[in-house]
Amino acid sequence: MHQVIIAGSGRGLLFAKLLCEPKFREQCRVAAMVDIAVEHHAHLRQILDDSGLRDTKICTTIDEALARYPQEKADAVIVVTPNTTHAELTEKVLAADRHLLLEKPIAADWADVRKIRNAARNSSRTVQLGFVLRYSGFYQKLHELSRQIGHIVMIQSNERLSFDHSSAYRRGWRRYASATGGLMNEKCSHDLDIIRWLKKGLAQPVRVYSIGGQDLFPAHPEKPQFCADCRDMQCVFRRDIEKMKQNVYSMNVDFEVNRQCIYHTDADVMTNQSATILFDDGTQAIFTIALYAGRDEQRDIRILGTEGHLYGDLKSGRIELLRYRENTHEIFELPGGMHGGADSLILEDFFRCIEKNEQPEATVEDGVQASRLAFAANLSVKEKRIVRLDEFSL
Repeated sequence: MHQVIIAGSGRGLLFAKLLCEPKFREQCRVAAMVDIAVEHHAHLRQILDDSGLRDTKICTTIDEALARYPQEKADAVIVVTPNTTHAELTEKVLAADRHLLLEKPIAADWADVRKIRNAARNSSRTVQLGFVLRYSGFYQKLHELSRQIGHIVMIQSNERLSFDHSSAYRRGWRRYASATGGLMNEKCSHDLDIIRWLKKGLAQPVRVYSIGGQDLFPAHPEKPQFCADCRDMQCVFRRDIEKMKQNVYSMNVDFEVNRQCIYHTDADVMTNQSATILFDDGTQAIFTIALYAGRDEQRDIRILGTEGHLYGDLKSGRIELLRYRENTHEIFELPGGMHGGADSLILEDFFRCIEKNEQPEATVEDGVQASRLAFAANLSVKEKRIVRLDEFSL
């Protein structure tokens, strides 16, 4: 049986709860959870107890957890901490000879990306990147069908975030590009990875041109600094802090920052960005991200080939395949939603790879290349030019 240490609450609690499901009970156990915020421990303890994880210990640092549970007692670690901590934690986990599932994005800057890549290359342990979308039935089917439409000429991919989800990038640590690597890295590395994956074995991205800004967020200096002091009860960005505290994703949230009106934030991340990715076979992909796009999340993608094209909508799980020569139109219905039901599937792949000593579906190199695209896009916005990917050397 695998004993697992989970570093980071919030999404870490989601993984902990999934590992309580029947299909994992005979395979693994959550030995410890790490949360550096001691003031969160009482609330975390209550959530763990209520979830059937009464034997799971709470540690304050990864060093404490690794020392308390040596390799023979805990052979795997899941890291879901802020991006700036990924390099340090990766190096410590792999130095302690543990298997690692690292949440995306791989890191917040290129120097840390290189550190993680080097640590993984020098380790014999399984290291998997948290590109959960790859594991969904929706994207697996999309990838399969993409090989039936001839030469892929263009990919058009779009992501639009709801009002509530968007607020995370105007409040809390994600509001700073220095902490995340920018919106394109923090939020969109999923999508950049999917684009690369769809062209895997066919072509490699070589150049990026991107534009973006904070255009979707007009200033309203007349509004008060805190939601509690505002009379606009219909504001779509209004925060109910007490309600937030009941959400497991809020375990690592700075509630003081989240009381702020988002019109008074010091956030420097972009609210809208598009990137054109050029491949070495002359084809291209276009990706767009927009915050504050309504009350619902949406990801959609269109893949244009020489013999047909595909359209997919993740929210509904619907994929449409048009074949030009046959003049046919096929529809496939897959599980939809935010991650397409893939959160448990990535865990299954992690443990399978550990047991069979196989490469995971999403590797460290995939994380490196997705962030390479994101950082190139950010540099393109800053310098208003086309950026070659080889400017980010390994």
